[in-house]
Amino acid sequence: MSPSPTLEAPRAVGTTGGGVPADPGASTLPATAYLVLLVLVPSVFVVGPLGAAGTPAGLVGLLLLVLWVFARVTRARPDLGTTAVHWLVLLFVSGLLAAVTSAAARPMSALETNSMVRGVIVVLGWAGVALFLADCARGRLRLFSVVRLLVGLGTVLALLGLFQFATGFDFIAQLSVPGLSRNASASLYERAGFHRVNATAIHSIEFAAVLAMILPLAATEALRLRTRTALLQALLIAGAMPLTVARSGIIGLAVGLLFTFVVVPRRIRWLMVALSPVAVGGFVVASPGLLGTLRDLFLAAGSDTSITARTGDYPAVEAFVSEVPWLGRGPFTFLPSIYRTLDNQYLGSVVEGGLLGLAVLLALLGGAVLLAARVAVLSEPGPDRLLAAALATGVAVAALLFLTFDAFSFPMAMGVLFVLIGLIGAASATVRPPVPPAGAGRGASLAERASVVVVSASVLLAGAAHVSVAVPSYEARGSIALAVPPRPGQNIFYGKLEITGVTDLVHQVMQSPRERARLVQLGAGDYQVAVGTGSLAPNTEVVGYGDVMWVGTSGSTVAEAQARAALVRDELVAELHALQSERGVDPTYEVAAVESFTTAEVVELPVRRSIGLATAAVLAGLAALTLSAVLRRLRGRLS
Repeated sequence: MSPSPTLEAPRAVGTTGGGVPADPGASTLPATAYLVLLVLVPSVFVVGPLGAAGTPAGLVGLLLLVLWVFARVTRARPDLGTTAVHWLVLLFVSGLLAAVTSAAARPMSALETNSMVRGVIVVLGWAGVALFLADCARGRLRLFSVVRLLVGLGTVLALLGLFQFATGFDFIAQLSVPGLSRNASASLYERAGFHRVNATAIHSIEFAAVLAMILPLAATEALRLRTRTALLQALLIAGAMPLTVARSGIIGLAVGLLFTFVVVPRRIRWLMVALSPVAVGGFVVASPGLLGTLRDLFLAAGSDTSITARTGDYPAVEAFVSEVPWLGRGPFTFLPSIYRTLDNQYLGSVVEGGLLGLAVLLALLGGAVLLAARVAVLSEPGPDRLLAAALATGVAVAALLFLTFDAFSFPMAMGVLFVLIGLIGAASATVRPPVPPAGAGRGASLAERASVVVVSASVLLAGAAHVSVAVPSYEARGSIALAVPPRPGQNIFYGKLEITGVTDLVHQVMQSPRERARLVQLGAGDYQVAVGTGSLAPNTEVVGYGDVMWVGTSGSTVAEAQARAALVRDELVAELHALQSERGVDPTYEVAAVESFTTAEVVELPVRRSIGLATAAVLAGLAALTLSAVLRRLRGRLS
């Protein structure tokens, strides 16, 4: 009976310590640079002109993608083959590009368009990291070297968090990186009087998610190396997670401890059980009151505003998804400053990428976990199997925590996740190296080439047809100031009466289903009303206050948009008068529209045909590559 495959296969000439081929001249040095920049340089620091897409780690990720594409296109090592991770990542990117192609045909503001383009660039960097590692980290030596680096950086992050919890020192606020600009702010928050540590992450939840993904790896390294340093690293990472004072930290810690409890020898399990009261007691002594605060996060979850805000998003999400169910509104276009913050990545994915976007995300996460589990099964008992199980647990805990925050907005967390996915691909290729089917090297037949051309051309034409028929729309906006009109000879500013709550009441009436249905019948279309600095987007949580109201309408022409705005304005003024006259308000003190727009200002919301055509062309290329690979494999099996 032959032994099971293992990561520690016999060394062969030209291999990487695991008997398997790796990327030509492969070095994990670029990936090392990526990880160091990802963890140690906060993502609020960017190369100025590039904005959010210009983080140092993100730029290195794009470089890794270029290196991977170059190696694949030049076919310097055709024996590399592909793993399931390669296809999962390419499927994820394809789903993203399909959503972009669809969104390009939707009239969209410049703010949303710029965010979508930046988001695509960021995702390509994530993909580059995973694909590069899946090729260059093959072999036991390279796999464990990347894991050791990741655990070491996690330890540094944990130490920074412990120092921050004790001192309240805000690293991001005090840090300055030469040559980089600060693109956003990130603050050290408090909960129940405790600092919610984030170290170099932009939020405590990101800090918790990153350590939660690294903790299983730290535990396996402690078991493999059996040194005090490795054990201390695992304990520091675990000990820092509750200091986020967040449910995410406790959930991630629980998963990590459960994993450790399962994989350690029985005698160590008993030791963990025996020492747990000591650990809890030490925690209570070191930080009085924190344990009770963490307990209340779960026991009082039903009344916690952070929970009710999340569940309150469901009706809005349902409304957005019903408008564009399959491909969504467009990746990275659901901006919190316009719409609302969705503290659930799955909800965000289904809104922005539709059901297809959600499906490819679930396929990426679920496929990576299953592939790592398969690697664990194929490996012999020992460090290799533990590593595969730790990688599976790391991705699984990330998938679980996606329910608690909008992960795509946190570069460090997503970067670490794609590093784990890339390592799973490398481990898979190490355990069972991809072997090109016999005969796969023969040239493709004329029929095969023709089928590839037809499929890719069909994808390109479908995308081109979709964006070519799209037309822009026009958005009209106008303001209405409400006040009690001054008496003759009275200055409105000196004699102004407070009308607190009137604008909110009118807003509620104008946004009510009954009034909306009536105005739609009158030809107002899909209008919106806002107060003060509130957003005119539908189903928004961005509300304002004050005495000024805004009306927003859209139309296929400038005149139509302006006419609809005037209609909504007149109805708003009429409703304001009716609300007061029906209740016998003294006309002398009746609130009225003292200033109002005559002709609403109009801006064009263009469609982005060039973006749609570009993404359709890339999709066509991916379709051609995929079909070519499938036909090559079939050709090899039939030969």
